Amino acid sequence: MQTGRPVSVQPTKTIPGSFPLQNGFVDISEVARKAGFHCPFMVSRRVWEDVITPDDTARMYGQTESARLWDLMESFRNEALKGRVDKMSFALIVMSGQRRPKLVLLKSHLKEQTDGRRGIVITLPDEN
Repeated sequence: MQTGRPVSVQPTKTIPGSFPLQNGFVDISEVARKAGFHCPFMVSRRVWEDVITPDDTARMYGQTESARLWDLMESFRNEALKGRVDKMSFALIVMSGQRRPKLVLLKSHLKEQTDGRRGIVITLPDEN
């Protein structure tokens, strides 16, 4: 899957894969657009580091950021189809270093962006 920097974002830093990092959030809007979501879409830096980025052992078993992002989009979509999108919790299963599935709980909410549009933000349950 090809990824790139959304035109409307002026990142202060870029993390691997050309994903802009702004104010502690990683902009995954381009991946979200490919999955059918046409609004700004961000994950917290902790979600990126702890959930999206596989460790070395998981990489040996084929886990990649791209695959995990796509799984995140699918898990979000499946929960969003049940109704409420403005604030919800959902789960994502990722392979851990021991080649075992690990259930990760995430939460999403709508947040006002700097350009006035509302976007979706995904965080871990203990993040504000």
